[in-house]
Amino acid sequence: RASNGVIIITTKKGRSGKPQVTFAANLYVDHARRIADVLNGDQFRELVYSKFGQGSAQAGYLGDTNTDWQDNIFRTAVSWQYPAQQACFPTVSTCPTPTATVSSRHPQWTA
Repeated sequence: RASNGVIIITTKKGRSGKPQVTFAANLYVDHARRIADVLNGDQFRELVYSKFGQGSAQAGYLGDTNTDWQDNIFRTAVSWQYPAQQACFPTVSTCPTPTATVSSRHPQWTA
């Protein structure tokens, strides 16, 4: 603080050098390693019919489709990432380092 309430602000001088920018591109492919061996729709209906009977309330809740839910749920997933980072000049000791990452994940890869 200077006289008469004047505030003096001093800043660092700029330094020479090139900024450093890093960029990467990553691609990931994920798939189910193991799938459980479960009953299909027909086998499950037969189990319910044998346990409760064909005219039971439990049998009334069953449909007639044979959907393979594991095939619908466990699809091959493709995702990618593009991380970018800009560093300050090599001679500057303290400065903020901005970073950015763009990523996306798709549930199914269709070719």
